[in-house]
Amino acid sequence: MSSNTRAVQKAIRLVDLLRRFEAGEAIRPDVVAEEYNMSLRTIQYDLAVLQSEPFYLPIVTVYLHMDAAALKLAQMCKEIA
Repeated sequence: MSSNTRAVQKAIRLVDLLRRFEAGEAIRPDVVAEEYNMSLRTIQYDLAVLQSEPFYLPIVTVYLHMDAAALKLAQMCKEIA
C-alpha cells in the first residue's frame, strides 16, 4: 500500500471521528478499530492526534471490560459533567 493511500485512509478516519464527536456520539476505540479493520493501537493514536493542538476533544476512556449497564452509567456521568 502506498503512503498516499495510507494518508488518505487516515484522513478519512480522522474526519469520521470528528463528525462523530460533533454529533455527540460516544466513541469506543475497539468498535472503531473493527469498523475500519485497524488495530486498536492505531485508533488510540488517531484519538490522541485529535486531542492535540489545534484540535482538542475531550476523550472519555471506556474500559473494555464494562458491561452494558456500566457503560450506560459512564455515559450518563459524562453527560452530567
